[in-house]
Amino acid sequence: MTSSRIPSRRLLACASLLLGPCVCAADVELDASWGTSGRTIVPFDFTTNGADIASGSALGSGGEMYLAGTVTDAQGRRRIGVTRLRADGALDEDGFGEKGRAMSPEAFGESEGGAGVVLDGDVLYVGGTRQLGEAGSDFALCAFTLAGVPKPFEHTGEPCLSLSFDQKESISFDVATAIAVQPDGHIVLAGSSAMDDLQDTYAAFARVQPSGEPDPKFAPDESGKLRLRSPGFDRHEIENLAIASNGKIVAVGATRRSGQIQYDALVVRLDSEGNADANGFAQECAFAATQPGLATKLRGLVLREVQQGDDRIVAVGAAQFDMLGRYAALITEVSPDGCSLKDTFAEGGYLLMQANSGQLYFNAVAHDAGAGYVVAGDFETMMGGAEVFAAHYYGTDWLPFPTMHFGESSKDWLVDVQVRAGSIYVAGWTQGAGSNRDFAAAKFGLDRIFADAFGDPVGDP
Repeated sequence: MTSSRIPSRRLLACASLLLGPCVCAADVELDASWGTSGRTIVPFDFTTNGADIASGSALGSGGEMYLAGTVTDAQGRRRIGVTRLRADGALDEDGFGEKGRAMSPEAFGESEGGAGVVLDGDVLYVGGTRQLGEAGSDFALCAFTLAGVPKPFEHTGEPCLSLSFDQKESISFDVATAIAVQPDGHIVLAGSSAMDDLQDTYAAFARVQPSGEPDPKFAPDESGKLRLRSPGFDRHEIENLAIASNGKIVAVGATRRSGQIQYDALVVRLDSEGNADANGFAQECAFAATQPGLATKLRGLVLREVQQGDDRIVAVGAAQFDMLGRYAALITEVSPDGCSLKDTFAEGGYLLMQANSGQLYFNAVAHDAGAGYVVAGDFETMMGGAEVFAAHYYGTDWLPFPTMHFGESSKDWLVDVQVRAGSIYVAGWTQGAGSNRDFAAAKFGLDRIFADAFGDPVGDP
């Protein structure tokens, strides 16, 4: 792809940050005052070699950081887990849960916190999936106080609840992958739902009132739940979700068109009540980057409020760039009036960041007025190793951070990124030499990134 918006010489000078030794160290140092030299690893480790995998993060008003995901309890069962890091990056062992860790109640059964975490006032909501074995699976939602204590919903008297898309005599397999809160406090979960064939998935949405009661005003049939897939598509998978400033719902993921093998990128738009957008926008927008026959998938998005009209939709993910199945990281902006892509980042509507010696994936994106867009993702080497990295778009320039590890000889994955008060926070999980996996986070300081300054940004990306 040829474009005047392709990364500038500044990026080319730092390209080895993604592929080899760092040559721009003055710009990319971690915040050494946070955690341990800018990093924090949180092992739940209730059992040997437990799989504690973070799926999302949230920042509190005082700079504290919440991480949530799936943890393994002492009996080897999966539970929804959440932890809190203090503003200095240290685990809050005295003020949160049990030694800084909290889990869904044992009575709720085996569950996974794969939908992430949101902070709404004085409540932490963690979304996920409740496993029911041969009886399928349901969306799950758990509430915690800011002290890490399970908080019962008024409607059920229990701190966790499940939502099923079962239809008549068919058992559904419902997997929640994203969570968000609307301005009025209603909680929206999104993911996928399948009935008899696990490969036959629909986009699925559910809305819950703060009391824990499914919202009867949500979805066209006012059931509180929506399964969506229009004719012409064989499979929908939702990866992430965001709420616009006017309450509208935007989700991204991947879809497979009828008669195709590869996946295309998917953007789903709903009004605030789960209906088709009143402005006539397409509910399901699908597109493919690179050449036909190669897959494109979206994993993260950020919405930017504008003075008039609907919020800007910036999404990130990955796209295949050759017939060997290798992926390059992708960022794009979807026009609010249809399925077209805007030329914000590159001619043609999307920008790919490619590594010569491995694969790159963008998993999350954040925006800050003074920082532009910050993306976070994974770099997989051709030998199967995994590292994490972030990159930064400011005006018309990209500045990649170096690939890094949370621990020595670890494999690492990033799932979320936040920008606040001149700092960048990334969240993910790490795997050491064995099979043990732990929550992990890191913090960068924007003042260090701009130590030699870009000057004023060009344009308004």
